[in-house]
Amino acid sequence: MGMDNRRRGGIGRPELITGLVMWILVGGIVFTSGYMPFWVDKSPGPRLMPIIIAVCTAILAVLYWIEAWRAGGGEVKFPGVTELKKPLGFIALSFLVFFLWERLGAILAILVVGFLELKLMERHSWLRSFLAASAMCLFAWVVFQVILGIPLPMGIFK
Repeated sequence: MGMDNRRRGGIGRPELITGLVMWILVGGIVFTSGYMPFWVDKSPGPRLMPIIIAVCTAILAVLYWIEAWRAGGGEVKFPGVTELKKPLGFIALSFLVFFLWERLGAILAILVVGFLELKLMERHSWLRSFLAASAMCLFAWVVFQVILGIPLPMGIFK
């Protein structure tokens, strides 16, 4: 049996940096949501969802490091412009939903950003993109407004 060129049981610098960025994000979420209450009038408050996101991101970071450690710290080249289009698109859509959330309202922001993601980035048809984005809007409304009783921003529907 020949030796593999990749060392076993190591974690590469890119994986380490990615995990650290995830932990910085967790710290930022916890720090910036610190002034919000967990519960408001016997229902989930505005701090509950950021904490759930922070816990899930922390778990994801640990699992990512474990997977990187098990795979070994092989050579990883920096991605080129073509490989970065999709991740940068998701970042741009994240900023877009941030800016549209209060202005248009949560439901329309989800509809617009979901449609753009499915049509422009995933290359689905117009009908499929619209139907899937509409389903995301309906799901978000049912989960937050109906089941959890958390009011979503209404935006232009005020």
